[in-house]
Amino acid sequence: MLRFSLILIVSLFLASCSTSTPAPNESDATITALPSPTISYNFNAVSVTEQGQDEAPADNEYPGKQLAEVFPPDPKNIGSWENDTYKPHRTFDISGYTITTRNFKPIDLKKNGRVMLKFLTKSAWNDYSSISVGEARLLGRNTKQIYVLSPNTAAVCCTNYWIIDITEERPRVIFRSEKYGGFREGMEIFDADRDGIYELVQFDATFRYFAGDCGSCSPLPRAYFKYDPTKRRYLPAESVVEDFVVAGIKRSEKWLAEKKDEYGTLKKAEVDSLVQRNALAQTADLLFIGEEDRAWKIFDTYVFDPKGELRKEMKWDLRQSKFYQALRKIPSRHARKR
Repeated sequence: MLRFSLILIVSLFLASCSTSTPAPNESDATITALPSPTISYNFNAVSVTEQGQDEAPADNEYPGKQLAEVFPPDPKNIGSWENDTYKPHRTFDISGYTITTRNFKPIDLKKNGRVMLKFLTKSAWNDYSSISVGEARLLGRNTKQIYVLSPNTAAVCCTNYWIIDITEERPRVIFRSEKYGGFREGMEIFDADRDGIYELVQFDATFRYFAGDCGSCSPLPRAYFKYDPTKRRYLPAESVVEDFVVAGIKRSEKWLAEKKDEYGTLKKAEVDSLVQRNALAQTADLLFIGEEDRAWKIFDTYVFDPKGELRKEMKWDLRQSKFYQALRKIPSRHARKR
């Protein structure tokens, strides 16, 4: 039963009907070690040369590594409707602390019966559908964190994470995903500059059902977070991108250009569904890493929008994205307005 529970929750993390990665990116499946090495990349400044990226991938396994894969939770600290009887109040013991919950909503963190912190949550206690509590070392070998995952009951959203640093005597929350919007899929982690500190990746659901399209056809851009040692918490970042994502964006641009050249031989409906969906996803992906100019150039080149309705809707959605709005407020960011 415990083994089944672990498989169940990991399956929840890994199951995905879509990502924001366009169709031509799906074959980029070179398996990398944990954590996956990455490179920084500025699309407006340089051309990237990926070592070995032109080689054919060994198989079609997705190369991203999720938090639950790198730091798997103990089966006893996993709860769901499938493997639990109804318990309105439950506790999880981990790393000398106790997390109290109501249904699957985290309430507080205690040590020796004393409340050390209360979880800030956006939704009601009955809006969370499962819970997983694990231990991680995201900030280096000599550090320790507790992470809590508690998804919402809604099918389209959200996978909510809380990360608490317990390295020092006083625990502190260093990341709360609900602060930055609604995210789908499991959190990915990677070490961009190999300094031993992981970056975080979540998939923003802002564009779900964009322009009335199906959910799995809608853009699902990655939101990147980097630990700020001064503010001592994870903040939105635009300077790091997973290496296989960089390669995928480059390959998608090539694919879009090739498809555009085939306009004379493809039926218009095929062009609209294949090219336009991928171009919209590419636009969102680039916007979410701060590449405004390149993003809107892709949009103008490949999206059929004679009345400007899609652009208007995309900009409206961007205004609703807490992550994107936080990204635009980064002090060191160059103005890239259009």
